[in-house]
Amino acid sequence: MKKSLKIVASIVLAGVIAVNFGACSKKADPSQNEGDIQETSEHDQYDASQQMIQEMMEGIDPSDYAYVYEKEEIVVGIDENYPFCFVGDNEWIGFEADLAKIFSMFWLEVGLRFERIPHSEVQAALDNKTIDCYWGGLLRSEAEQMNVEISDPYLKDGQIVVMKEDNASEYTSLDQVKDMTFSVAKDSEAEKVVKELGLKYVTADTEMEALFGIATQKAQAIVINGVTASSVIGEGTDYPEMVSTGIILGDDEYVAVFRKGSVLAKLFNAYMEANRKDFEERCLNYGIDPTLLMWDVSGN
Repeated sequence: MKKSLKIVASIVLAGVIAVNFGACSKKADPSQNEGDIQETSEHDQYDASQQMIQEMMEGIDPSDYAYVYEKEEIVVGIDENYPFCFVGDNEWIGFEADLAKIFSMFWLEVGLRFERIPHSEVQAALDNKTIDCYWGGLLRSEAEQMNVEISDPYLKDGQIVVMKEDNASEYTSLDQVKDMTFSVAKDSEAEKVVKELGLKYVTADTEMEALFGIATQKAQAIVINGVTASSVIGEGTDYPEMVSTGIILGDDEYVAVFRKGSVLAKLFNAYMEANRKDFEERCLNYGIDPTLLMWDVSGN
């Protein structure tokens, strides 16, 4: 992380407390932020940061940030969902898990603890402060059903039809596959979509098991989110014989969620805006097509 970015982040984070709580937190005192702020004499930069803080805080309750800052830890809710969050070498890794580590350590400058929470329990876990944020393969359509603060989206997605390569070229539209039996992950967005469309389907506990359903001929095709598909099917994966048909049954976007009114959502958005390269690098690390990000990655 570039030092200049860390300085600005430190000013912003200290200012959130200082401006709104009269600098009641000892740790929020800019003079005590490990010498970072003393190293910059650019008062204009500080004034600009204060203005940014005030704009960020408009209509927002800062107490949630104070709560996280005082306990020196943010608890991020996740669930096992490759390639977003999964266990590797006895720790949580993945596209979102890795970014959560950077967000907490280098942007918020607090510790991080992961808490496994299924999507169905996110609202309660935020309300009772079991977690401070949920960042685990959550779609905007799901988040909009909750009473939460939703981050800006960072990744596009859609529910796509995948089948064995030998047959895929024969199918290019929903009408051509409507009589098939599909394999889907239980309680997933894919199950919701096929149910709404009145398609026949069988369920599996995970998307990986749903793929196995095609391999064992329990189904003729799978409906799976495009991000996961891009990293688990095709050449160099466990399912080299599987390909996308290009048939999209629904599109959506991935987001993180926070307690309603929490300033942490705006800090998250500021982090994402300033650290797009982190997101692009993690896409490449986990086999996700970077063009699925919400911004132009071509450099134009």
